[in-house]
Amino acid sequence: ELDFMRDIYCFDYIDDNNDECVAIMNDFFRDVKKIISKAEQKWGHPIKIATRLTRDIEQSYVYGFDARTLAKEKLVDIIVPSSRWHHIDSEIPVDVWKKELPEVEILGCIETLLSDEMGVAGYMTDESARGLALSHLSKGADGIYLFNYYDPYGLSDTSSRDKMVFKTCASTQEILKHKIRCVVRGQERDVCPVGYKEWNPLGFTLLKN
Repeated sequence: ELDFMRDIYCFDYIDDNNDECVAIMNDFFRDVKKIISKAEQKWGHPIKIATRLTRDIEQSYVYGFDARTLAKEKLVDIIVPSSRWHHIDSEIPVDVWKKELPEVEILGCIETLLSDEMGVAGYMTDESARGLALSHLSKGADGIYLFNYYDPYGLSDTSSRDKMVFKTCASTQEILKHKIRCVVRGQERDVCPVGYKEWNPLGFTLLKN
């Protein structure tokens, strides 16, 4: 797994030549693919390559990540369009990724943090995780990717929540047997490149006093 959302800034995307940045990153993935191919021969089984990118194909390209080439050349098997960390993104366009990149699996990402803005951390519940999973799966996601669910982040106990998330978020049929909560959140500003406007379904921004 190559997680480029920690962080996406591998290049000076504002001043560097974008085509050169893309070429460098594509060559890096080609080198990774060669290493993995050798490992597959050694161990005698397939090894998938996954990468986490921004919510938007074009914005990822601005940062130097050419998802279309990665998919076309089969340099990755799985792409996880996602938020960075501060909060979930409730409307990641999984359907757009699926339509444009049918060669790879597209997983819908669910961050353990519902929000970490204004100095107050709020966490996903099993109900809100199911709501987001239902959104991803209804857009055609091949599966669900949980981010940071290994860490309780200071919560006294997340084991009961996590057990229900693991048990109930894998399919629409299972999700609909349980209570869900649909939370609306937009794109994180710090992963929206200069010159683009972050996706904001609410039409306003929360500000810290």
